[in-house]
Amino acid sequence: MPVTITTSVATRAVAAAAGALGRLADLEAAAHRSSEAKRRLRRRIEFALDLLEDSVAQFRQLHTLMVGAALLFPRDQRFATIHAAAQGVLASLGRDKERVEAIVGGGAPDMLERLRTIWGDQLAEVRETEALLEFFSAPPDIIEYQGRRFRAREPLGIKLGKDLEGWTMDVEAFGILEYGRSFREAWDAFRMHFAWAWDSVASVADEQLSSSAKEVKSAMLKHIELVQP
Repeated sequence: MPVTITTSVATRAVAAAAGALGRLADLEAAAHRSSEAKRRLRRRIEFALDLLEDSVAQFRQLHTLMVGAALLFPRDQRFATIHAAAQGVLASLGRDKERVEAIVGGGAPDMLERLRTIWGDQLAEVRETEALLEFFSAPPDIIEYQGRRFRAREPLGIKLGKDLEGWTMDVEAFGILEYGRSFREAWDAFRMHFAWAWDSVASVADEQLSSSAKEVKSAMLKHIELVQP
């Protein structure tokens, strides 16, 4: 029996085919728009990463300036301008990183490695700058360690040194010379040694001390006026 296709059936078939082609065209257009949106987002991410790299480069210059100032200047007002600039740059750098991290994670996970490289290479210098800011923000006549506060009659005059291996902190009169691979390590070691010297030298009877230890005790008692608690 011959198959007869009525006009209505043929019309419906053509209409269905046309509808399918139309939906396919819509899908292709949507895919194209999505692809273009992804390309635009990727360009945006690349631009943001470029800006972050520029910020890091500026920060690196500031870090170098801060290290030089720390070695040359005492802890007084001459450091204030650099201190304020460093705080501003650190805050801006942190905000830039957070924004870029959010964009990259949401739109181009494969670019996270570049972000990690940009930030990871700089992290040690960021931490060192934070430690320098902490050191120069503290009163120069105060030493704090594990809840204790030592107040001197005048600034202690801690002498800073730096080489390729790390930092040194020195107060010759107290017999203290400490080293750290980072500024924070050196500062922590100095404060620990200072507290130890107070407890083990300055607070000990003279008959228990060597002649050099007696000199350290005399110097500490002369300079330190208050210990809390």
